[in-house]
Amino acid sequence: MFVRVVSMEAKEIEAGLDRNTMLNLRNAVGERVFDELIEDVIFEVTERISRLEQLNREADLAAMSPIAHDLVAIAGQIGMSGVSDIAAGLETCCRNGATVSA
Repeated sequence: MFVRVVSMEAKEIEAGLDRNTMLNLRNAVGERVFDELIEDVIFEVTERISRLEQLNREADLAAMSPIAHDLVAIAGQIGMSGVSDIAAGLETCCRNGATVSA
């Protein structure tokens, strides 16, 4: 299995954000809590991506699938739709035993 991680420009990252979801969340929890939540999510996403990279090197699709599933939920809940969509594709590929290249 092979997963290629690509760097993204700021405009590409922004295109993967659901501003309405983020704004609704910010309005619901307040600015301070929202900022803390975003920091926590960035940490969690980074940790899971690091784990996925390790498992990818080990070609452990079975272990990658639930981590990708977690990313779908974590990213989707705060409006990181681009990350969520990519993670959903990865999860599907892992479940199907497919080779992945992003």
